[in-house]
Amino acid sequence: MQQFILLRGHQGSGKTTFAHAQIAAFQKQYPDAHIVHIENDLLLTDENGEYRFSGPAVDAAQRKGLAMMQEACERGRANPHEHILIINSNTNQKSAACIHLLRLARKHKFAEKIYRLRDDEDDDDDWK
Repeated sequence: MQQFILLRGHQGSGKTTFAHAQIAAFQKQYPDAHIVHIENDLLLTDENGEYRFSGPAVDAAQRKGLAMMQEACERGRANPHEHILIINSNTNQKSAACIHLLRLARKHKFAEKIYRLRDDEDDDDDWK
C-alpha cells in the first residue's frame, strides 16, 4: 500500500494528533512501512525542542516538506511493492497547494485521502 494523506485544518484543530493516529494504524497494518510525516512545525523545531519561527524558516520548511514528498513519491515509483505512507499535517489552507500535492501523489500512483479537521469553535459553520 502506498498512500498519501492530506490533512487540512486551522491551528489547534488536532491535525498532529490525528496524523499520529493515522501513522500508528498504518504501521500496525504494515509494520515494515516507510513513513514520511510532513509538518512545518516539526521542521521548525530544533534538536533541543525549541520552536524557531521566522518567515525565512517557514519558507525553508515548506521547500523541505515538498522535497520530502517528492523523494517519497519517487521511492514509491522505484519500489512499487514497498508500503509507504506520506502524511502532510500542515494547515493546507490554499487549494492550489493542495491540488499540487494531490497531483504529485496521483502521478506516482499513491492512493489519496483528504481529511478536514475542525476544532469545537467551528461547529457553528454551515459548510460542514
